[in-house]
Formats: sequence, structure tokens, C-alpha cells
Amino acid sequence: MRVAVAGLGYWGPLLVRNLVAMPECSDLFVYDSQESRMKVMATNYPGVAAASSFGELLEDPHLDAVVLATPVETHVELASKAIAAGKNVLVEKPLATSRAEADRLIAEATEAGVLVMADIRFSIALRSYS
Repeated sequence: MRVAVAGLGYWGPLLVRNLVAMPECSDLFVYDSQESRMKVMATNYPGVAAASSFGELLEDPHLDAVVLATPVETHVELASKAIAAGKNVLVEKPLATSRAEADRLIAEATEAGVLVMADIRFSIALRSYS
């Protein structure tokens, strides 16, 4: 499975560490608006590829899932873009800032035929997906 982690603040590097350890994750990509954070990931995990933009991740037709560990105010916008691009999405909690936004993401994912998940035991979720 090919997975991307967007957001390398506090939770992102922990998610990267766990994904690198999963045999189901064949390729891992990262993106953060701060290039220095991506350089740290490249140093710590040489097999991880850095994207130049969030859009670049979404354009990859072979990318299976996007993990969002970004500030909460970006969750709905970024998750919606990933869903529209046909990607499964795991969002670090909370999924959205309101029930209406969460319902909208769920409806979008259902219509697109992809999964949208919020902060569950992601290794279990990804293993069940693959």
C-alpha cells in the first residue's frame, strides 16, 4: 500500500515512524509546508519520499491513502480534496470542527467510494484495508 502523511508537526513523525514499520506500507510519502520538517524525515527515514505540495500527493494515481496530521482548521478542506482525488483518508482527531462538516466528509467519501476515518488505531485500519 502507498501512503502519504501530510503534516509533520507533533503527530506526523509518530505516524511516519509507525507506517515505516508496517510491512503493508510499501511506499511512504510525506508533505509539510515547512521544508525543514521534511528534511528531518528524509534524514531519519531514508526510504521516505518528500512531495513538493499536497496537490502533488493527490495527483499520484497509485497513492492509496492520505493521513492528515495537520492543524484542525485544515482537516475538512484537505480531507475533501483527498476524497475528491479518490484517496482513502485517515484524519488525526478531530475529524472536523463541527458535526455538519464531519457529516459532509462522510457523505463525500461514501459517494466517492473511499474510506474516511478519524484517529482510530490506524495500523489496524490500514491492515484491514490492504
